[in-house]
Amino acid sequence: MTEATLAFTREDATREESRLVDLSALIGSLCDDLQDIGLNIECSVTERLPYVCRPVGLKRAVNNLLENACYYGGVAKIHVRQAADEVIISIRDNGPGIPEKDWQRVFDPFVRLEDSRNRNTGGIGLGMAIARSIVHAHGGDIYLQNLTPQGFEVQLRLPLQ
Repeated sequence: MTEATLAFTREDATREESRLVDLSALIGSLCDDLQDIGLNIECSVTERLPYVCRPVGLKRAVNNLLENACYYGGVAKIHVRQAADEVIISIRDNGPGIPEKDWQRVFDPFVRLEDSRNRNTGGIGLGMAIARSIVHAHGGDIYLQNLTPQGFEVQLRLPLQ
């Protein structure tokens, strides 16, 4: 069932037609939607950033990561910038971070580092796996980093076409 779910997500991500979008506008509208439902999002994406992608899939991946940052770190601070050959989407929170030994494990299906079975403290453990699958379908990857003295950062690095 897990493999089928992730395969479906991968197929869904690659089946969607790639098209040119303003990545800043796409992320800005996602932030607005999440703020409207009460999530604490600080969005600093102002400059127009044309990017060829599968917008529904990419929006799903960023949504999963923003929700994680809010649920586990209290706030999500998102920033988008273009480097020489890639676009970098950074999402930071104020939480306790993730032990480095668990960084690969958080991408496994149904893994939740928070032990509670309370649905109010998180989902079923597919958000990170789905996000990575979608980012991989775009030719990119996700990187994790604990911040000092506190906080966590997730970076999506997407190649420029």
